[in-house]
Amino acid sequence: MNDIIELVDQLLEFAKKEDEEHKKSKIRKKASQTVGESFMVHHLKILKEELEKAEDGPQGENNRPE
Repeated sequence: MNDIIELVDQLLEFAKKEDEEHKKSKIRKKASQTVGESFMVHHLKILKEELEKAEDGPQGENNRPE
């Protein structure tokens, strides 16, 4: 599982760099497109959080027996 989380970390880092480049190119022309995170950054963060939760073990109401 650590390898998967590491891969998502690398993808997230790349997506953040692309997001910053996009923001820099749009800041003077369409500043409204520079607000917030990109689709990829947002969803990769969620994926990473869920993988980290899964790595910690089953928790919450939807526990299934192993």
